[in-house]
Amino acid sequence: MSKRSRPTGRERFLVSETGNVAEGLWTAGAAVSSTRVFVYGSLCSGEPAHARLEGTEFLGERWTQPHYTLLHLGAYPGLLASGETRVRGELYRVSAAQLRELDFYEGHPDVFVRVSIDLGPKSEAEGYLWKGNPAEGVVVASGDWRRRVRT
Repeated sequence: MSKRSRPTGRERFLVSETGNVAEGLWTAGAAVSSTRVFVYGSLCSGEPAHARLEGTEFLGERWTQPHYTLLHLGAYPGLLASGETRVRGELYRVSAAQLRELDFYEGHPDVFVRVSIDLGPKSEAEGYLWKGNPAEGVVVASGDWRRRVRT
């Protein structure tokens, strides 16, 4: 939900293209949807592609549950949906149009695929998993792209 402590009754939950729940508001009979997106690499603040999140709402830093592996793939990371690592990232609220732009940037669904990322009890967000061969990357054991060894 939004930052309000209690729902106003205007909130509605919408199902995104990937089947995940997104928050939306109904305004004048039209749904204005937004999606929470977890980013963990080049889209994070201070990283080269962060400008692509201009105009989105920053919701704070988050760590995933320990079910993932973060790979160093050169100029950017890749997230795998297997492993025992908690991955550090940032959470943003994006509009449907912004989500389409992020899908294009991430090469969804060919290079990365957008899925639900587990951020803890009753908390999830959309995020991008890398579809490539894990052997092509180097594991970032800390789970923190910002603390990686730069090559």
